[in-house]
Amino acid sequence: MVPCSALTDADAAAIVAFLRSLPPVRNATPPPVAEGQPAPVPYLGVVRPH
Repeated sequence: MVPCSALTDADAAAIVAFLRSLPPVRNATPPPVAEGQPAPVPYLGVVRPH
C-alpha cells in the first residue's frame, strides 16, 4: 500500500470519490455490555504498548 504522504491530491480525491460512490453498510451492532459482564464473542481486545 502506498504511504499517505505519497498520495497526490488527485489520488486522494479519487479515493474519496470511490468511497462516496459505495452504498452505506448497515451492520447490526451488539447491545452495550454492563461493566463487569463478559463481552459476547467475537471479542477484540487492544493492548496499548508501554
